Amino acid sequence: MANPWSSTADLRAQIDQIKWFHSIELAPGVVTPGLDTTRDRLDRLQIPLDLRGKSVLDVGAWDGFFSF
Repeated sequence: MANPWSSTADLRAQIDQIKWFHSIELAPGVVTPGLDTTRDRLDRLQIPLDLRGKSVLDVGAWDGFFSF
């Protein structure tokens, strides 16, 4: 999949246009400034690290952590 941003600066500019709820790493070192750090709770949720071949439904997602 091609990168739609020509630079990290472009990506950061797009990120700044949204009020994020989740903190999501979109590129190495580029994390959304979300209020919720879902990544810190992944062990408790027991979601497999590899979801290849699986389907995921994130109901009501806007900037949903699990959509990414």
